[in-house]
Amino acid sequence: MRSIFLASSLVAVCKGANIVELAQATPQLATLVQALVAADLVDTLSAPGTFTVFAPTNAAFAALPAGVLDDLLKPENKAALSDVLTYHVLGHEFKYDGSKGPGTIAYGNGYSGNPNIAGAYDTVLGKPLFITKGGVGALGAQQSVFSSNIAADNGVVHVINGVMLPSLVESGRSIDLYSSKEHVVIEEGRCYNRQFNGTAGGGVTGNDQRAFCNERKLPNFFQDGHLITDRYSRTVTAYQYSSNDGSCQNPRVADPNHIGVYAQGSNDFPTRTHIGRYNENIEWFCPGDEQPEDKQIVVSTVAGRKTRADIRSYRTAECDIAQRSYGVLVESGACYDLSKDNIRAGFFEVQRATCLDNGDLKVDRFGNNTGKSPTSTSCVDKNDVPFVVESTQIFKKGECTAAPAYTDPQTGHVRAHWLTHSCQYGEAAQTIVV
Repeated sequence: MRSIFLASSLVAVCKGANIVELAQATPQLATLVQALVAADLVDTLSAPGTFTVFAPTNAAFAALPAGVLDDLLKPENKAALSDVLTYHVLGHEFKYDGSKGPGTIAYGNGYSGNPNIAGAYDTVLGKPLFITKGGVGALGAQQSVFSSNIAADNGVVHVINGVMLPSLVESGRSIDLYSSKEHVVIEEGRCYNRQFNGTAGGGVTGNDQRAFCNERKLPNFFQDGHLITDRYSRTVTAYQYSSNDGSCQNPRVADPNHIGVYAQGSNDFPTRTHIGRYNENIEWFCPGDEQPEDKQIVVSTVAGRKTRADIRSYRTAECDIAQRSYGVLVESGACYDLSKDNIRAGFFEVQRATCLDNGDLKVDRFGNNTGKSPTSTSCVDKNDVPFVVESTQIFKKGECTAAPAYTDPQTGHVRAHWLTHSCQYGEAAQTIVV
């Protein structure tokens, strides 16, 4: 009832009013007006434009920890107050689906004609604000929208039930990025810049990015008579910027039909999976992922390098990149466990891939070895009992080849898949750890 009354009072005063005048005429936004005056933002939000303002109510400001609001309103903290307020402002209009209640995002995307899609949006402050079906704000600290699409002469206002703090964009959690050349620790949400392909001589340089971890609980399943419940699928989403100096300026957006999409472009990377980018293989780890042993990467000495097989799986016989399901980079002739690398969670199979002299790949399969992960890269279990080869298949160089179908342990569905591969040849050599 409170939200209906507030929305009605706002609509009643919005005709011919800019955003500041609208707030001044609404008693429930009195604290917001006080803050705008203290931060010298009245003229900015009174000027012509197409702003979007997420307006916290008096109650939202009052819910801040004791003393925070009083400190922000002090003259010496004007810059900090301005940062908080401008994090609530977009430089363009974003509208919710008014036909389905406040805070409901319209169905569709930029390709289907809806510019107001869920995603990350650049604020006037310059930090990303996430608009999702769960609310608005920094990930993990989103606020609810209870009155939306209130039109002003210079934009639109959405009333929210909490104050959004830009400091929460940088969560303090660490994301680990491994490659054959280095281990980089990235703070979630903080702007970073990293050069790719630095060992390949191609001169490829990475643009600025912000990385965030997403986590999804996987269904429970039985293993050796025990119910396994603690299983998660994690993905790193890297939001892209055009800047290349660590400032994260000029977010990249995709607006294929030129309809005014402002949601920021991003790339999604499954964690604990080898991924090829710019002639470099990388692997991401989110908090909660089992890290590589001792958090070390083994690389080759100048004397040579080990031969490795880069194997990629696809859902269709065309081996279309859009239908890729997973990729794995393994040492030729060594054993690896698909379930350990979270490639096919719940499906336990140890395999050995060997690069042949002609570029073909021989794959030995040891079948379902539940609970028998290979010790190191040896094809034996923890009791030094060798795994028994159940089948062998040769994959021709440069061909897309059908691999044996497998049954998904969670759904029972039979999954067909096709593989391509490339062999990265090197000499046997002593290795060093960095």
